Amino acid sequence: MSAGINVNFYDTDADGIERIFGVNWLGHFYALNQLYPLIRKTSKMPDTPAPRIIWEASENHRMARQDIHFGSLEEINDPEFGPTNYYARSKLAIILGNKFGLVGKVIQPNGDNIFAVTLHPGMVCYPSNVRQDYR
Repeated sequence: MSAGINVNFYDTDADGIERIFGVNWLGHFYALNQLYPLIRKTSKMPDTPAPRIIWEASENHRMARQDIHFGSLEEINDPEFGPTNYYARSKLAIILGNKFGLVGKVIQPNGDNIFAVTLHPGMVCYPSNVRQDYR
């Protein structure tokens, strides 16, 4: 799951939720919930490799404030977090949501044959024989 808002200014969406969190986590969570019955059905097909759910997180999740609990709308909508914290918090939500929500509460308890991971897209490295102007 990829696409989202990078470090940006504070604003709320039409539902009254801080928009970076809303797009980067809640939007992807909603989309996956719509797709999950098909993913689960596919996982049960014989001779079919495990479907993969790959969330694009970021190493910037480490920059999220240490007091984040995702416990209330007031915390999510705190206008004092700052642009970097909004983005970092949304990426932390992806990591925690995948590990403790999707994998821990859905895939493992149901014994589903589904592979779900988060990743940092990182840097693309080119082989040394690639011309310099393509970097």
